[in-house]
Amino acid sequence: MSHGALVSLSAALLLWSLTFPLVRGLLGTVPIEVLLALRFTLAAAFLFLFWLTQRQRLPRGRDFWLAAFSGFCCVTLYQLLSTHGLRTVPSGPASVLVD
Repeated sequence: MSHGALVSLSAALLLWSLTFPLVRGLLGTVPIEVLLALRFTLAAAFLFLFWLTQRQRLPRGRDFWLAAFSGFCCVTLYQLLSTHGLRTVPSGPASVLVD
């Protein structure tokens, strides 16, 4: 495994492991919608920077709308439901259940 892949994998695992305790800790102070908007904004910024470095073109036409619809259904609804679920399930078991 290359050094860059190892660093990327380590960063992804670190960020993933921090997600559940941070969300659980912020639920009482920050509204869920604001928390999700912040998470999506950060993710979009990182993806946009990655896209700029790769010089790939965006999907066009029907492919764009299918990707947007599946992104909304699979990501947004998942995040809303899992964040609401963290209100009742501790962060440790929640991270195992989601995987």
